Amino acid sequence: MREIYLDNSATTYVREEVLKHMLPYFKDNYGNPSSIYKIGLSNQKCINVCRQQIAKLYHCASAKEIYFTSCGTESNNWALKAVCLQKKSGHVIISSIEHSSIIESSYFLKQLGFDVTYLSVNKNGLINLQELERSIRKDTILVSVMYVNNEVGVIEPIKKIADICKKYNVLLHTDAVQAAPHLKINVQELGIDMMSISGHKVYAPKGVGLLYVKKNTPMIPLIHGGHQENQMRGGTENIASIVGLTKGLELCNEELKINTVKFERLRTRLIRGLTERNYDFIEIGKDNDNKLDSIINICFKNINSKTLAILLGEEEIYVSTGSACNSGSVVPSHVLQALKIPDSYINGAIRVSLGKDTSEQEIDLFIDTLSNIFKNKLSFIQE
Repeated sequence: MREIYLDNSATTYVREEVLKHMLPYFKDNYGNPSSIYKIGLSNQKCINVCRQQIAKLYHCASAKEIYFTSCGTESNNWALKAVCLQKKSGHVIISSIEHSSIIESSYFLKQLGFDVTYLSVNKNGLINLQELERSIRKDTILVSVMYVNNEVGVIEPIKKIADICKKYNVLLHTDAVQAAPHLKINVQELGIDMMSISGHKVYAPKGVGLLYVKKNTPMIPLIHGGHQENQMRGGTENIASIVGLTKGLELCNEELKINTVKFERLRTRLIRGLTERNYDFIEIGKDNDNKLDSIINICFKNINSKTLAILLGEEEIYVSTGSACNSGSVVPSHVLQALKIPDSYINGAIRVSLGKDTSEQEIDLFIDTLSNIFKNKLSFIQE
């Protein structure tokens, strides 16, 4: 049996079309984009073209609003810290189910004397807009809310959040790392001020991302030592990966409709198969229309999900027990805790995240393998 990869929210492979566009920049087009001679200038032009293509994709007012980074985590850190560090104190609002790079950045800001409010979420992971508006103070600098949650797939109402922020003249950042592969994004219609995206979620390489920064948003560099990225981020550009990121984003956007239909069909097949086998489980967000079908979080009662994931891995079926960035933790996911998942289910959570190549046959094999584990190795996975 070939491997069945069901962890596309953790990372994706670099697809052939992306790699083909990248290859010339590893050997032939190797010039430093900051050099003043031909092979350097041509690469600088290539970066500018990529910036323009991405700006067009997301309906930015200007290509200058796109800054290339090393990953989504860097983009998130930059967004929060660059805005706040220009002030000596202030107030920041984030949701309680943000990515660890946002959560940890908020702890850093608290150590510097900033106040941070963590918005609660309902059982589906949606923030309360009234709570957000009540939480805004005169000294509120920034709100950061993830567009699509990486563990449960909830889609937050970013446009409505932006309207509230605009009403009180507060900046809004959104982590769109999980949204980029699956949703059409128009930054002007959404009304956001900053947005983070990562390459390795869109069949582009690891080690590249971007930060959208709306014109006139106050920003400062976090990485010094060079004039790159319009004087905002020092360091020689990773041109091959920038090219790959651009192509990956374009391909994902071209395939949005067909993949959306496919993911709905596969999710229905998965949940039906598990239900027919009478497993005692909770599907997080099943009653929520504002959710991606490609991210399916299933919590089995009185089951140790880490042991279950290891046993599935031995059969070359790969799933996650939560965010890949926190997979080594023995503490239950902060996202599931915020959703108030019952104690008897919270340690049995596995995340199945679908990709463009996931097939019905793979879903069926996953269900059959799961059934065999529950039948023959239940004592190993029970808590």
